[in-house]
Amino acid sequence: MVQFFLLAFGWAAILNGAQAIDKEAKKIPAISSRSSQRYVDMQMEGNHSTAKDLCDSHKMQMPRIVSNDQAVEFLLAIDSDMEGSWWIGGVTFDGWNHWVWIDDGQLLQSPYGHDNWGQGEPAPTGGNCLLHQNRFWYRSDCANVFKIACQVKDTCSKVSVLLLAVLVSSVASAPEKSSRVVNPYVDMKTSLSFWAAWRYCESQGMQMPQITSDAEFNNFRLATSADMNGNWWTGGIDLGSTGSYVWINNVKSVSSPLGYTNWYPGEPNNANSIEHCIEMKNQFWNDADCSVVKKVSKVCVLLLAVLVSSVASAPEKSSRVVNPYVDMKTSLSFWAAWRYCESQGMQMPQITSDAEFNNFRLATSADMNGNWWTGGIDLGSTGSYVWINNVKSVSSPLGYTNWYPGEPNNANSIEHCIEMKSQFWNDADCSVVKKVVCQQKTSTC
Repeated sequence: MVQFFLLAFGWAAILNGAQAIDKEAKKIPAISSRSSQRYVDMQMEGNHSTAKDLCDSHKMQMPRIVSNDQAVEFLLAIDSDMEGSWWIGGVTFDGWNHWVWIDDGQLLQSPYGHDNWGQGEPAPTGGNCLLHQNRFWYRSDCANVFKIACQVKDTCSKVSVLLLAVLVSSVASAPEKSSRVVNPYVDMKTSLSFWAAWRYCESQGMQMPQITSDAEFNNFRLATSADMNGNWWTGGIDLGSTGSYVWINNVKSVSSPLGYTNWYPGEPNNANSIEHCIEMKNQFWNDADCSVVKKVSKVCVLLLAVLVSSVASAPEKSSRVVNPYVDMKTSLSFWAAWRYCESQGMQMPQITSDAEFNNFRLATSADMNGNWWTGGIDLGSTGSYVWINNVKSVSSPLGYTNWYPGEPNNANSIEHCIEMKSQFWNDADCSVVKKVVCQQKTSTC
């Protein structure tokens, strides 16, 4: 979770920086010497939407108060009417009483346990916006008119272990996002099968949604509020090990380290033995047929690859050749092989040049003319093969491919994964057991 830190420089430096970015920043009200460096009295009134738009227009955000120190800072900023009624950035939706900050989707109650509800609040029903009144928080109708304060956006963040998540500010071909919520999940205004959705999200430099906490679930609900009880794809699949669901983006269990899951009672049940992908249905997880068309929400996150230098449990590689491909000395179906390679900190092999083909042949020299899985699949667009690791075409930028003459032919309409057969590519049934090679991951940073 991205956490924010207090800016280490004074308001004059903040204001100068804002002016360099946006000339409109000069319209921000002058600040009292008693005022906070974090919060600003905008000396205006309006409804909650007006407050949000005003803060956005000044490259600021709605106030977010997650500690006692910040509560005191806010009071300093509004010292012109400390007991008055001021909008702050909390929102909720009818039907559920989980409150989140509108600008980052995090739960109102911070990791430090801070909140400041008035007596009897939050009421089970009422308005969906958060009011700061007489030093306490109250639920209020978003259309009401109150005083407006804004918060200077923080510029520092922590980096989570092994993964740097960078919020994408815009995607040219993506539908326009609401200005009211800055949210890593985006309703794509379209419906696709699971595999077509996977390709589409990746084509936008994004990924299928994974939901590992209440905070992320709340973000997802904010993004899908147009049809909150509809059917939306997430990124969970159990191909390769029925009933053992993982996120397709990182092959980690959908049960988070903290034990979070959101299955509907009785699910997953793999009805008719064809349900292998997780949909969000009526705000709960349900296993569904991957080929069925459902709505698409995607995550605005760029994943920066992490180089895995070694894997203790991987088979020992020959000391004679420094080779990214490793004969795993086992045979599995495509999806079981995919899980296995990822469990070793490696990936399914992709072959994009003669040099890589030669390395692959060296790794498989024990049975060079045998049948070995590669990482190519055409699920989501039959005949259009991509590498499962990065969803890029198997035809390299230099035009390299290695198909056997007449292939791919999708025999019996069940061949959707690429095997290496007698040193050529062939499309094959993904469920068939073949020999496994894994490839060391390399950094793309």
